[in-house]
Amino acid sequence: FIILLTGMYLYRDINQKFTTSGKEVVGYITYKSKNVKRKVDESMIWYDAENKEPITKRDSIRSEDLSDAVIHLKDGTEIKLSENSMIVIDMSNDSLLINFESGNFSVNRENVKSPTMNLQIQSGETTLTVNKDSDVNLKKENSDSNLDVSVEKGNAELKTGDTVREIKKDEKISIKAGNTVIEAKTVIKTESPKTNRILEPREEKEYKPPAFKSPNLIYAE
Repeated sequence: FIILLTGMYLYRDINQKFTTSGKEVVGYITYKSKNVKRKVDESMIWYDAENKEPITKRDSIRSEDLSDAVIHLKDGTEIKLSENSMIVIDMSNDSLLINFESGNFSVNRENVKSPTMNLQIQSGETTLTVNKDSDVNLKKENSDSNLDVSVEKGNAELKTGDTVREIKKDEKISIKAGNTVIEAKTVIKTESPKTNRILEPREEKEYKPPAFKSPNLIYAE
């Protein structure tokens, strides 16, 4: 009986990778390099993620050494996941939620459609609201490390403990682990030296996700 029950759960977990029937699709993996894993909600198994693979509510995405991924959410938000990083993506009503576990990733909302969905990033007791037309980067080595947030474009709102403040363009915030002490500094950018060399444009191989019309999609290789 135990073997049969274990087999039933294993079959359910394996089948969950290939179907999104009855689940709401929140985005697509549009690019992945090397070893990127995906775990669907209520499953204990990590699968090898693939290009063009749909992401459903509460899916976990994890990249390993020398691996990265690009995810496009249904509202036009672009997520770039660097190596050794993990996030959980969820959606509730008109809001997108990203739970940031560790690593390094960026969120670009320059191509967000209207009406705009709210996007919040949660990491421990810290919540970051990323506004439309903004580009932010987050870094956290592990659960005990500082959380570093830098804004490349636009602005974002940070809430940690009793502190609420705006992070503006070219500003970097560091939240110390275990308390609400905030260190802020302005990032000084220098222009790269000009060159007369003409660079050839790179071929774009990133997958373009289909229009979001129905959550009842079935994925197949």
